[in-house]
Amino acid sequence: MRILYVGNSSFSSTGRFYAKGFSQLGHEVVSFDPDFFSVKSDLERMLGRARKGPVLRSTRDGNSRLRALATQHHFDFVFVMGENYLTSETIGLLRRHAKRVVYHSHDNIFSHGICK
Repeated sequence: MRILYVGNSSFSSTGRFYAKGFSQLGHEVVSFDPDFFSVKSDLERMLGRARKGPVLRSTRDGNSRLRALATQHHFDFVFVMGENYLTSETIGLLRRHAKRVVYHSHDNIFSHGICK
């Protein structure tokens, strides 16, 4: 099965072990980190801290790159690990281009502090 893992892939991320597990089970895994919290300037860093979330440019870029990847390749299964900043447009496109899309989050998405 060809699987797209969408989530933080940094060394400290526990979510990346899902991708590793899929691979160890014999699946072909493509990892995609939307990198929503990347900043390109001190101004973006300040805006991100003030908003307590990613800046608009980084969410736009991450969603755009993910939509491009999903349309260029066929995936049987998409596993999204707690990416709260995917747009409805991106999620809809993933649903149209993959047989199955699963969203998983360790966080309580109904908590007041979680951006939806």
